[in-house]
Amino acid sequence: MAVHLLTASGALLAFWAVVLIVQGEGEQALRVLALAAVIDAFDGTVARRLEIHRRLPQIDGGLLDNLVDYLTWTFVPLFWAWTFLGIPFWVCAAALVASVFGFSHTDAKTSDNFFRGFPSYWNVLVLYTYLFELGPTVGSVIILICAVMVLIPFKFLYPSRTPHWYNTTMVLSAVYMVIVLIMMYNLTAAPAWLPVASLFYPVYYVILSFALVYKKHRAPRGANAGGDAPQTGPTHTGPLSQDAHRPGNEADETERAPDESAIAWDSANSRSD
Repeated sequence: MAVHLLTASGALLAFWAVVLIVQGEGEQALRVLALAAVIDAFDGTVARRLEIHRRLPQIDGGLLDNLVDYLTWTFVPLFWAWTFLGIPFWVCAAALVASVFGFSHTDAKTSDNFFRGFPSYWNVLVLYTYLFELGPTVGSVIILICAVMVLIPFKFLYPSRTPHWYNTTMVLSAVYMVIVLIMMYNLTAAPAWLPVASLFYPVYYVILSFALVYKKHRAPRGANAGGDAPQTGPTHTGPLSQDAHRPGNEADETERAPDESAIAWDSANSRSD
């Protein structure tokens, strides 16, 4: 239950952030959202390691996590953008509705450990829009593009559960988290080069996602036919170092550590856990 309470604490942080926004404490609200993201980065891993789904089967940890994630990764960041960045209400509304459908899609997390569509990283977009002073027009265009991408069935990397380039992704995720925490502590007082340097991870994330999807489509149709079923997840047990992410750590699932030796693709597109 303590693990579920840790996940649920994100809802309290979301409420705290809203209070700070209403009080005009924009930067403090961003720091509270950063704390929520840190909790979200590892609570799912802890839950899977302790097999919480078996110990407390009456509580749906994945649903709990998604509810909290929608608040901390979508609703509050977009409310922040409307309040402090001047993003029009209708733009924020479009992103909110798109993410509602994104979160509730039966294949939001695919059977081969990807996110379906843009995984609603609105807090990350809002942070960069603020630090780079992009303004409401450019910010609105970026948000609308990503809102459309939430609904497009394109696969994006699920960092903490991918069987592809797992070790590299986890190391880069840890480095990125440290840089983001430094930026969140300093915000506009941070050195100008730091936000630019931090873009290494979003670029890596997008390029790897596109590369893996391209490789899947290039693979022969019968590559996985016959023989043993392809591996779509971890191949040996052990805790993961980080649940980077975004919506939905699925805190009630069992997870094994991945094998980076090969890229194998599922020919099925069944409903995710």
